[in-house]
Amino acid sequence: MKYFVFWIFILCYQVNVSQTDSIIKFGQDLIYKNNLDQAVDFYQKHLINPSSKKQEVNLLLGLADVYKLKLDYKNANDNYIKSFNVIKKLKDKQLEFLYYVKIAEFFRKRAKHNEAIEQLNKASVILKDTIIQDRLLVQYFNRKAALFTEYYNINDSTLYYSNKSLNLAKKINDKDGIFYSLLEISGVYERKKDYNTSIQYIEELIDFSKQNNMHQQEADAYISYIMALARSNQLNKALAAALYAADFSKKNNFLYNQIIFLDNIQNLYFRLNDTEKAYQYLKQRLELTTKYNEIKKEELVINLETQYKLADKENQIKINNLEIINQKKR
Repeated sequence: MKYFVFWIFILCYQVNVSQTDSIIKFGQDLIYKNNLDQAVDFYQKHLINPSSKKQEVNLLLGLADVYKLKLDYKNANDNYIKSFNVIKKLKDKQLEFLYYVKIAEFFRKRAKHNEAIEQLNKASVILKDTIIQDRLLVQYFNRKAALFTEYYNINDSTLYYSNKSLNLAKKINDKDGIFYSLLEISGVYERKKDYNTSIQYIEELIDFSKQNNMHQQEADAYISYIMALARSNQLNKALAAALYAADFSKKNNFLYNQIIFLDNIQNLYFRLNDTEKAYQYLKQRLELTTKYNEIKKEELVINLETQYKLADKENQIKINNLEIINQKKR
C-alpha cells in the first residue's frame, strides 16, 4: 500500500511539474512572437495564483523580460526585485543562478557593462560548487560571450563561450540559445573581415528566426547583417535589408532596433550620394531618438528606487536582529 501511495505522489508531482513547464513555455513563446501585451496579461493572470513558489519566480522573471523588451525599465526592475526576494526565501541555487544571468543581461542591454560583469561573477561563484542545469548554462555562457564582444573585445574568448553555449543549446534544442550563440560567432568573423562567412551565418540565422517565429531575434540578426554587407561594400543590398528591417521593427514596436536601422539607412544613402533621402531618414532617426531618450530618463528614478529599497531592507534586517537580541536577553 505504501508503495502505491508513493507512486501516486510521484505521478502527481510529475503532472504538476509538466503543467508548470507548459505555462512557462507558453509565456516564452509569446515573447518569441513579440506578442508582448498578450504576454503581460498572461503572466499577470498566472501570478494571481501560482502553483508553487518556483513557478512564481519563473513568472516574475518572464514578466520582467517582457517589460525589458517594451523598454519599460521601471516595471522590469520591480519584477526582477520581486523574483529575487522569493528566490532568497526558497534558497534555490538554480533560480538564484538564473536571476544573476537575467539581471546581468538587463544591465548589459542598458550598456551598464560593469554592473553586468558583477552579476555574472555572482553566477560564477554558484557554478563553482553547484551542478547547474544545461538550459541555464546556455544563457550564462552566451551572455559571457556578449560581454567579451562588447566590453573586452576579445574574439577568442567570444568564440570559446559561444561554442560552449552552442553545444549545450543543440543538445537540449534551445532555439534561442542556438540563435544567439551563432550570432556571436558570426560577429567574430565580421570583425576579422571574413565578411562572406559572417554573411552566410547571418542569412541562415534570418531563415532560422523566420521559420520559428522569433521576431526579436530576426530584428537582431538584421543589425549584424546590414553591418557586414555595408563593410563589404555591398551597399545596395545593405540598403534594401535596412529598409525592410526598419519597417519590420516599426510593425513589431522594436523602437531600439528601428533607431539603429534608420541610422544605417541614413548612412547608406550618404554613401550612395543621395543626400535628400539621407536627410529624410536622419530626421526620422532624430525624432525616434528623442522618444527613446525620454524613456531612458526613467533609469535615474529606477536606480534611486533600487538604492532606497536595498537600504530599507538592510534597516529591516538590523531591526530584526535587535529584536532577536532583546528576546534572548529577556
